[in-house]
Amino acid sequence: MKLKITSTAFYGLLIIFISCSNKTNDKQNFTQRNNVNDSLIRNQHSTPVLKDSFEISENKSSTVNKPKAPLNNCEIHWRRLDSLNKIKRELFNKYILTPTLYVNKTSKGNQEFLKALDEFLKQDWNTKYSKYAFEQILAPIFTLDKNQTGIIANLKYDNKVKNQFIEINLDGNLLNKVKNGIDNMDKLVLYKATFDSIFSNKKDSIYLYTDKSKIKSRMINYGYYQGPCLEYYNYLVDTTLVRKNENLLLASRFDLDLWPIQKLRIDSIIKLSYAKGCYDCSFKFEPEKTFAILKGVPNLYFTYTDTFPINDQFDYPERAVIMVIENQKIDLWTEEIDLFGCSCL
Repeated sequence: MKLKITSTAFYGLLIIFISCSNKTNDKQNFTQRNNVNDSLIRNQHSTPVLKDSFEISENKSSTVNKPKAPLNNCEIHWRRLDSLNKIKRELFNKYILTPTLYVNKTSKGNQEFLKALDEFLKQDWNTKYSKYAFEQILAPIFTLDKNQTGIIANLKYDNKVKNQFIEINLDGNLLNKVKNGIDNMDKLVLYKATFDSIFSNKKDSIYLYTDKSKIKSRMINYGYYQGPCLEYYNYLVDTTLVRKNENLLLASRFDLDLWPIQKLRIDSIIKLSYAKGCYDCSFKFEPEKTFAILKGVPNLYFTYTDTFPINDQFDYPERAVIMVIENQKIDLWTEEIDLFGCSCL
């Protein structure tokens, strides 16, 4: 027996089919949207997180009828940095540490350095800097005057004590052994006997890194500079093995496997991160250039701001290690010298 379907019945079945199909598609679209949202929530290192987490809190409070003044460019800049700093260790672990230790192959020295950098990122200010400069994961080398190339140690103060300048780095402890006091206004005074008494029986070898190579060397002297707007310690290093066409930049206790290279794309991203007119002290952009990467390590760059053989151009010579994630520059380690004199303003 053949079933006869009238045109009216046919159109009725068609409408039912389309309705069911739409419901199925709506359900699939709803599921897909939820899956995407779940993915964004699970992946804390995706673009929405890098795109200013402060916007989320702003949107949450937008239900209140009280109007808010729009943020200016500097407020946006500082909130963005604050957002990135809060998650930078997570980003470091996801994009650098984990891929390097468990996927890529790199040298033992590089692996040890990355683990130490991870530890450094999770420490508070006092824990990070309550040690000698040469015991840090990296130490900046500057030449501020002729025959004064060395590890420069800025004074670091206890940020848990208000309205007092309590030094926490140990570099000043060496001066406790100087019996005749300190008389060194506007000049670097060296304390060779003090240095020798401390390091004569200790291993003081250290790796020096130029913009082209690595050298195993040693510290040879110790000094202290005090001016009206600048104060620092200086561990002079042996530079006899440094080639004339190379510039000393860093020192470290880690035997790093660096690949000297300048990344112009990264230099451009660094420049774009500069926010004109948003700094308390007089500050203009001074070129921060990449000079090396760690072999086998993605997204990590070594940078400097300086002139050679002696800095005679920049107010804030600097050494830094940065990571660049989704075109965002994030500082992991940085040391600079304030030659402008912001402390006097």
